[in-house]
Amino acid sequence: MIINNTSNIYFVSRNESIDRYLASIRDYKPLEFNEENMYITRYKIDGDLRARDMLVNCNQRFIYSAAKRLSNNPDTILELVNEGTIGLMEAIEKFDFTKGCRLLTFANHYIRRNMVTYYCENRLVKRPSDTKIGSLLSKERSIFFTMNERQPSNEELRSIMLNKYSIDVQCDDDLYVHNFVYVDDNVADDDYTVGDTGEYLSATNSENDYVDKAEKENTKAIVLAALGKIDKRTSEIIKMLYGIEYDREYSASEIAEMYGMTKTRVNQIRNEATKKLQYLISA
Repeated sequence: MIINNTSNIYFVSRNESIDRYLASIRDYKPLEFNEENMYITRYKIDGDLRARDMLVNCNQRFIYSAAKRLSNNPDTILELVNEGTIGLMEAIEKFDFTKGCRLLTFANHYIRRNMVTYYCENRLVKRPSDTKIGSLLSKERSIFFTMNERQPSNEELRSIMLNKYSIDVQCDDDLYVHNFVYVDDNVADDDYTVGDTGEYLSATNSENDYVDKAEKENTKAIVLAALGKIDKRTSEIIKMLYGIEYDREYSASEIAEMYGMTKTRVNQIRNEATKKLQYLISA
């Protein structure tokens, strides 16, 4: 169902299928690190399928948010969720829980790979008739709006295309194919992009921030795992410098005074540790 129409960019609302899906995952919250390890251990060692299902269900919010970044069509979102879930289950099978990192850190690649592959194969490969149908759809929307002072529903537009042009549009996505734009496409002849427009910002300002939160937590987990592989004093200095597990960041001068060393030596430790951490993380 169309909820807004500005500058020929159409945004769609959630449908009943999306609502049912969200209701089904509402009670599954993101897992803490120790909870995640418990379920992974139960599945990997004991073969507990219920533990695997818990891992899948508790990460559905991440998958749903990732799917929304690829499409705003409810039916396509659910297809992307299915593909992302398959990727997550594949990642669970290959995940080595002894490495000390979060599951999503490892699974992110599999989830996004499956989604992007599906999206490219089904939505970005244009059929020869797409341009013609897109022009007809645009024309009929304008006519309908002029006569009714509102935009046509999907059902009304589908009926018009069938009765007037004998074109049977089966998929809702095909009703919007000619409106596909990239957020970095330029508007007019300047550097102002679609991503800067009010339409795009208003349509995405309620984006679920779980993806960003999960990615930050995953990055933190990776850094902490690497810090555990260097000497304790250096690890604590790095944590203090960047406010990791501390309530604030400490300056090199403060740390130098605490450890009885010079500020120059603190900066040397920072530089040496940064190189070592980069190597450990990329290894």
